[in-house]
Amino acid sequence: MKVWIAAAPLLALGLWAAVALLRGRLSRRSANVAVALVLLLYVVVTAALGVFWVARMDLPVFDWHYLFGYGLLLVLALHLALQVPNLAAFFRRASPAWLLSPDGRRFARPMRALGSIAFGLVLLAPALAWLVGRALPAQRIRIEGGTSPGSASATALASRSVWIERDGKRVSVPEYLWAESRHTRSGVLRAPGVAPPRPPAVRRMDGARSVTLLRPRALGHPTRADAGARIVAEDLDLPKLSELLHHTYGVTARAGDELPFRAAASAGALYPTDVFVVAPSDAVIATGVHYYDPEAHALRFVGGVELVTRALGALPGDSAARSAPLVVVLGATFDRSAFKYDTRAYRYVGLDAGHVALNLVEAADVLGLPCTLEPWFDDDALSSALGLDADGEGAILAAACGGQAPSGARQRPAHGPVSLPDSADLMELTRLSHRLTSWRLGEGAPAEGDAGAAFGWQPRARSADPLALMRERRSFRNFSSQAVSRAELDAVLDAARGARGALGLPALVEVLVAVRAVTGLTPGTYRLGEDLAVALAGPDVAPRLEAAGLGQEALGRAAFVVTFALRPETAEPRDFRHALLQAGLAGEAVYLEAGARGLGACGVGAFFDDEIAQLFGSGTRPLHLVAVGKK
Repeated sequence: MKVWIAAAPLLALGLWAAVALLRGRLSRRSANVAVALVLLLYVVVTAALGVFWVARMDLPVFDWHYLFGYGLLLVLALHLALQVPNLAAFFRRASPAWLLSPDGRRFARPMRALGSIAFGLVLLAPALAWLVGRALPAQRIRIEGGTSPGSASATALASRSVWIERDGKRVSVPEYLWAESRHTRSGVLRAPGVAPPRPPAVRRMDGARSVTLLRPRALGHPTRADAGARIVAEDLDLPKLSELLHHTYGVTARAGDELPFRAAASAGALYPTDVFVVAPSDAVIATGVHYYDPEAHALRFVGGVELVTRALGALPGDSAARSAPLVVVLGATFDRSAFKYDTRAYRYVGLDAGHVALNLVEAADVLGLPCTLEPWFDDDALSSALGLDADGEGAILAAACGGQAPSGARQRPAHGPVSLPDSADLMELTRLSHRLTSWRLGEGAPAEGDAGAAFGWQPRARSADPLALMRERRSFRNFSSQAVSRAELDAVLDAARGARGALGLPALVEVLVAVRAVTGLTPGTYRLGEDLAVALAGPDVAPRLEAAGLGQEALGRAAFVVTFALRPETAEPRDFRHALLQAGLAGEAVYLEAGARGLGACGVGAFFDDEIAQLFGSGTRPLHLVAVGKK
């Protein structure tokens, strides 16, 4: 259908030419004018798609923009083939007599005026877009210390002592950050921000000492069902660390020389996550903090014992990382996403880190080196120990690898807010999101009632080799129309729900599903409880999903689309970051489970939030979609 729509002006041009030829009225000059008008149409549409959809909303380039771009090239070729005569001469002859004078000057003046106006509009287009955006209703935001008396969320926010006022109404930090990062159709005309320069995909550490890791073995690895007894922590060595890092975030394939594919999914293949290894002793690698360079498959030395002490000191006193043989920390370079995704960037930073984290715990489990994720730490202290820039980078998640996993319930540690500048409400949203969800440890009493199922969680047993699934994981979009079975749907949903527990916290995201073609299941949208419960049934769910997803065909063609949404009761500021991590963990689990069953999967982060929410009921706050279907 999209091909026919994109080709409609060309078809109309062909129909006009055929009718004119039959009537004997087709001339080179009239054909030139008609082609010029169609060419102008294609230029305007292609440019508009490029400016507002590809650049601003990340519409895949092979979609509408791609089709109209090819149409533009075809019409341009036809236009040149006609060896265009002077359009002004044609319009002078066809114009009313009052515009003409014997020498044509009265006609030339208005034509020059119109040309000048058109050229000026092109030059002023960015300024006009900015003015339109400024004319839209503005949000007045205040970020202050202190709790919010009388607010329903005052108790939840008391531990952070930060609240936000928007247009006179106090809201929780997660609600504010979700609303500020959402896409809407009217938001296309929102005043654009100034895009930061794009950082390199890998940190530049010229002159740093390096350890080049062995390339992973091409042979398969034992599945969990066949692995038998675990290998104890003392068996950790450099080859095993090499395998762990490669399957966590290493380059597993390349598309030509430019685009490396990594083991974990990433929005736009921008890879904002940075992986650091903290080695408390030299049993495996030199004592110190090391940065993992995924493209070179090497460890770059950041600093020695002092940085290790500072990094471990940034973790809670009862953290398993304090005594682990290795600690893996996931950081982020914000502008790798922000340069392209603007206000949406922090969502992708958190989701991408969650994808990497699931690969880490899954690969570690297979290799006999279990890892426990540690979501709580002193942000500024840990980031400083890793050598991260306080403005554009930050620590996102830590993991204790090796040793004995602690048992018992996890308790939220004592903490307080990090410092916020006086002009915090003017900060770029990615940086503001990270500051609002950051902690400083050691203040006040530990919170109670935050126990999760952290240390009882285990990765799923799969018949397929989990490490092979990570190496071969790719986003797949061209789904067939064939239905999937109910058993396949249930397995993917179980994997998604279970993966949320890897963070060791109560579920902060709910798992929803939109069904197009599942055997024995009515098309529609479903909420997950003990069983699937219909939220909004309807055979039109697939086209509505595609429309809400900026026309991305993967959403309309998929057999089902798993949706992760922020729970309505989530109010603690740091829980917004943790919810993104849980959605990323669950999204990567969908990739792996779908791959194990021969299905294709594709994560989608660009969509109109309000339209996705309408499919699942009022109050839904979507964060991430993963389309699944037959290849």
